[in-house]
Parts: sequence; C-alpha cells; structure tokens
Amino acid sequence: MSTLSGGQRRRLDIAMGLIHAAALLFLDEPSTGLDPQNRANLQEHIVELRKRHDTTIVLTTHYLDEADSMAERVIVIDHGRIIADDTPARLKTKHVGDRIVLGFDHEVDAAAAASGIPHPLYRHGTRLTISVPGAPRLLPDLLEDLRAAGVPATEVEVRRPTLDDVFLKLTGRSFELHLGGALLGLAVLCVFCLGLGALSYTLALAAKNQEWLFWTVQQTLLFPLLLLAGMLLPVLAGPGWLQALSKWNPLTYVVDAERALFAGDVRASTTVTGAVAAAGVGALGLLAGVRAMKRSD
Repeated sequence: MSTLSGGQRRRLDIAMGLIHAAALLFLDEPSTGLDPQNRANLQEHIVELRKRHDTTIVLTTHYLDEADSMAERVIVIDHGRIIADDTPARLKTKHVGDRIVLGFDHEVDAAAAASGIPHPLYRHGTRLTISVPGAPRLLPDLLEDLRAAGVPATEVEVRRPTLDDVFLKLTGRSFELHLGGALLGLAVLCVFCLGLGALSYTLALAAKNQEWLFWTVQQTLLFPLLLLAGMLLPVLAGPGWLQALSKWNPLTYVVDAERALFAGDVRASTTVTGAVAAAGVGALGLLAGVRAMKRSD
C-alpha cells in the first residue's frame, strides 16, 4: 500500500468494496480523487453491477452530473435536511424546466417579442430568456409566431436543466426573490429595528441628552451587532470566541431569517428563530422605552 499513489489507493478501496457483489451496497463519494477516465470507468461498472446482480446501490456524490446519469432516484440533502426526493427527470422538470434564449438585433424588437410571448421570461437588453416545459417541442411554433409578428429572432439557444440547476434552485444559492417572503422579512426587520430604536431612546433619556445621544447610542449598538451577525465579516471563518459571541447576538438569527424569507422558505427553522428574536428585541425595547418616558414625565 505504501508504494501506491493516491489515485491507486482510491481505486483499490473501491475494488475492495465492489468485489463481494453484495445485495445492498453503500458508496460514499467513490469517484472523488479519480481522473476523468477512471471516473467514467467506475460509473460504467456501477451501472453494470446494478443490471447484472440487481444490486441496490446507495451512492453519495457532489458530482451532480454523476447522479443524473446513473441514479434512478435522487435525494437532495442540504444542511442535514432532505429537501427533494424524486427521479432526476422529474426534479429537473418540476424545479427548473427548459429555457429558451432568444437574441434580437434591437432592444425594441426584444421588447415587442416579449409582449407577445405567453410564458414566464426575463429580458436583458436584446436577449430574452424564456422558461417553458418541453422547449424543443415548442420552439418551432414560437419562432414562427415571432416571424409572423415581424420580430424574428436572430439567435436561438435551448438550455436543458441540470441537477446543478435544481440544487441551486432548492438551496437558494442561486437567489430568486420571493415577494411574499420578502414582505414578511421586512416586517420582521421592522420589529427588530423598532426595538433597537426604543432601547437607544431609553439610553438617551437616561443620559438627558436626547438631541444627539439617541443616534450615537443606536449606531454604537448597531455596528457591533452587524459585525457579530456575519453581515460585515465572515464570522463562521473567524476564531471560536467570535463565533460564540455571534450566538448571543439576536441580529444573527434575524439575518438568517431574512435570508430564508427573501428566498421564500417561510417554514424554515431559522425563520421561526429569527422572528422570535426580533419579537423579543421589539418587546424589550418598547417596554424599556415606555418606562423611561413615564419616568421622564
């Protein structure tokens, strides 16, 4: 073993796992560390093993094209939570769909074409990106309709979805604004800011210098909270003491909730935690502010 290279040791590990032809086989990222040729050979062997011995294979991988080409069923896991479970084809159709990209000579032509296309689309300059199911089947009729309308496309491209697109869509890494979630997120943020402002006002009343101290105190409170929430610096990549402090910062949970809400994940656990943190700060701030005003009277 000591004379083998890293790739050779990896192939030996895989061979030792496959040699028994077991009825149930677990493979944990078997293609990691393999060159493209050996990776392709491994995929062929896994598929052949499945056909020849009717083996049930549970395979984990970060190569989503690998899962797309081999898997009969794909389970997508994000942060330890199952967020999708279906065949590759159904996942791609349900969560992403095909896209048709059309190019035009002038922006006015692109705008005119967009007004007559009955499908969700995005226009950027002279290009239209249209999201439709079954793009290859619909494309000929779409191009003919555009010619008849006097705005023929000069460039055409059909993009089929991949499991990478599905993963980005499901996990929110490719951000798409969700209007309802965004409005709820703004409400949560307003509650937090109201509480923070009330706490600042309370301190300003206590110092008996309301004209300038209110804003000074609020900024003094706000910037450390922003820092510890990971909005200004990557706290998770920092030292342990900084990460520990961030867990005591209510804005950390509010920020996590905002990210989930703006992506439309209203039921996420981070959403509930952030809303509770915002409500707590809001209630504490208003209570302190009311008491301070009564004392000042």
